[in-house]
Amino acid sequence: MKALSLKGAWWWWALLHAGKPVENRDWYSGFRGRCVIHISKNASKTEYGEFLALHREMANRDLNLPDLVPGYTELSRLNGKLVGIVNIVACVDHHDSPWFFGKYAFVWKLVEVFPRPIPCTGALGFWNVPEVLVTQINQPQPVPKPKGTQLNFQF
Repeated sequence: MKALSLKGAWWWWALLHAGKPVENRDWYSGFRGRCVIHISKNASKTEYGEFLALHREMANRDLNLPDLVPGYTELSRLNGKLVGIVNIVACVDHHDSPWFFGKYAFVWKLVEVFPRPIPCTGALGFWNVPEVLVTQINQPQPVPKPKGTQLNFQF
């Protein structure tokens, strides 16, 4: 099973809550199909700040985006974890989405959000999920119960 790492959990949040239909890259791939999404351990506050600036700019263009983006600390809980599965349906060099700003982008459709993110070491490019984790991914996972007033951002 293939996986792809995202530099920050905010990009995963944007897919789930802000209509982000593409993942920008500076390289092309012919890969199509189901792909596990991994959040990199090395996402920085500077990169999060850049995402917030982009989100504000897009919101100012009246793109019907959610006002509230989870905080850096909350999103960082997903660092170093597998968070869900997408279906990559294309790799394009242009797209009508305001989220497209790369040389290329993978067009993706959400398949599944893992109720419990799975710790895993990532890699660059497409990489193979360790077989022991593929078995875990393929087993039904119980949905965690919310704790207190914890915000639920479907992570």
